[in-house]
Amino acid sequence: RRDVLYIGHELDRLQKHPWMQARFNQMGGKYLEWFSKASQSRKILNCGLTGGSRDMMLKLLDRMTSVLKDPAIAIMTKEKEEINVNMAALNWILYNEFIGRFTGNKPMHSQYKKYEKSRKDVWFIHK
Repeated sequence: RRDVLYIGHELDRLQKHPWMQARFNQMGGKYLEWFSKASQSRKILNCGLTGGSRDMMLKLLDRMTSVLKDPAIAIMTKEKEEINVNMAALNWILYNEFIGRFTGNKPMHSQYKKYEKSRKDVWFIHK
């Protein structure tokens, strides 16, 4: 479908996930506030599998660029710090601005980190 983004979904929930918590801590501000209140039913969305029509991808990339350049991101004020917030940015953007306009799992990909190499009913084997 031309009006949908295809995004990898992980099995883990976004809320209280230690790796995602660390990324949202690096972002701080409104991003961390949103994360702390995010619905416990939301799954982690994964940048590793991302696709869609040219128009939808350009919309997403425009928003990703804007968020990743946001001078209010906490880690941006620290020198010589590794910045690794793309997954947090993607989740914040999609769950706030693209609700109802993204999908994942079957038929796009297999279950994350289940190494389901024999599946033929999905486009990608997700690890």
